[in-house]
Amino acid sequence: MNLPSTQVTAFLLGPERLELRDVPVPLPGEGELLLRVGAATTCGTDLKVFQRGGHPRMLKAPTPFGHEMAGTIAAVGPGVERWRLGDRVVVANSAPCLVCEWCQRGRENLCSDLHYLNGAFSEYLLVPRRFAEVSTHPLPDHLPFEIAALAEPLACVLHGLETSALERASEVVVYGAGPIGLLFVDVLANSPADFPADFPAGSEHHIVLADPNPARLETGRSVGAD
Repeated sequence: MNLPSTQVTAFLLGPERLELRDVPVPLPGEGELLLRVGAATTCGTDLKVFQRGGHPRMLKAPTPFGHEMAGTIAAVGPGVERWRLGDRVVVANSAPCLVCEWCQRGRENLCSDLHYLNGAFSEYLLVPRRFAEVSTHPLPDHLPFEIAALAEPLACVLHGLETSALERASEVVVYGAGPIGLLFVDVLANSPADFPADFPAGSEHHIVLADPNPARLETGRSVGAD
């Protein structure tokens, strides 16, 4: 695949300050990937980071911006065996070490050396080795990039459902019909009987969705809210 020499990348400069810059397209090193971004979504964290001009852990301005992405592998570095040019993937925005005490307990979100990846609002993104190894996941051909980029919010929803430990048909109230709330409704209403395995099929739940926005409520009804 022929790569351009430069690309346009969104940089966060400070509170409510963004700038589009022409920067070189990076070449992947040992164990790294180059992602051609197919879609990058904007979440509530991005909005807060934009308004505040940074984040105490994820990034400090000036910096490339955006962290929910999916796309196509445009180049692979030496030593990469799992991935090939043209593979469709989603890349998570954090990567645990897998060896610290918290990772060994299955609490990778508390990893003592958790790495973050930003720069999704760009044409190409360099995927560091750790992310290529543990935080890059294949996509089926039929799944659009703009849907696949929601994998991280969906993972948060699935984690929440696991934590809630629903064991039988329940009366469920979801407060807020933003993307996370609507994903909760969708998974609860439409999940098959064996996913997640420890709570019953979605049709058995009675789901109440609360939100002051009528349009969001209509969307909620369309995905299964009662």
